[in-house]
Amino acid sequence: MRTRVTTAFYSHRSLLAILLAFLILATFYNLSLPVYEAPDEYAHFIYVNWLAEGRGLPNLERDRRNAGHEIGQPPLYYALLAPFVAVIETSDMTTVAPKNPYFRKGGGINVHYHTPAERFPYRDSALAVHLARFVSTPSLFSSLVRLATTPWLPR
Repeated sequence: MRTRVTTAFYSHRSLLAILLAFLILATFYNLSLPVYEAPDEYAHFIYVNWLAEGRGLPNLERDRRNAGHEIGQPPLYYALLAPFVAVIETSDMTTVAPKNPYFRKGGGINVHYHTPAERFPYRDSALAVHLARFVSTPSLFSSLVRLATTPWLPR
């Protein structure tokens, strides 16, 4: 006996193909993109790490310098990632991929310099960044599933 969800997936094989492609591409993206090179990834990671260290929600005025410019974002996503990052040593956060001071002045395409510390097998901050990326993938995947199974989409 088929359930409503099973019937939807059988009748939408292209949806399955798209979701599988998404999972493959998300995994490839996670593994191939250097640490902190995703848009504002360093600032997002600072915010997650702030919460992972148990400092509570940052003050928008007082903590902007230490908690990053993303602290104005709603905290739920960051709070969901914080427990995963909390169990990993992140003291090398600024040295695993130091900022490229010449990036905005035409000195290369990378926002950060990349060191051997971020190579596989991942450890410390590099591991925390990749883990946070992997933890984010299922939430994006479920959003795609919810969008694709909404009744207002043409069938």
